[in-house]
Amino acid sequence: MTDAPLSAAPLVSPDAETSTAGPRPRTLPAPRRRGPSPRYLRMVQDESVRRDLRTLALFVRIYCDGNHRDRERAKHRSPAVDSGVYGDSAAMLCADCSQHLSYGEARRVFCALDPKPFCAHCEVHCFKAEERAWNRQMMRYAGPRSLTRGFARQGARHFAGSVRTRIRRLRNRT
Repeated sequence: MTDAPLSAAPLVSPDAETSTAGPRPRTLPAPRRRGPSPRYLRMVQDESVRRDLRTLALFVRIYCDGNHRDRERAKHRSPAVDSGVYGDSAAMLCADCSQHLSYGEARRVFCALDPKPFCAHCEVHCFKAEERAWNRQMMRYAGPRSLTRGFARQGARHFAGSVRTRIRRLRNRT
């Protein structure tokens, strides 16, 4: 008895149609975009969280308008937008700024500290190092410009909160 080499041809049932194109590649379904979790929806109902998210989106929009004018923009999509935080006025952002904003939104919504300190003054630092650096750069650019671009109330409120936090920290040191 001789050992015959194994054939590499696929096994085909006698009823199957043969095609010259070869086997069809397996296609995976497109990834579904999941909606916000029930916990996210519950936490985003807090008015201070909603105000912080709107301020963050405003600052990211000012930063993107000033630094990424040449990039293609699209309406920002995130669970916060789906939850109605921004109403009908979701920001038009480039892909990078939209990704950074989504990351910041998730971190703000799930912040465990109450009352929530400013991220720059927080002792926990839940942001990744590169996200913290981007946020710092974005805030330094957008903060002063928010006062001159029709958003003086939001910019002044944010600045006053930052000053209050610094004063509290100084008082607690002594």
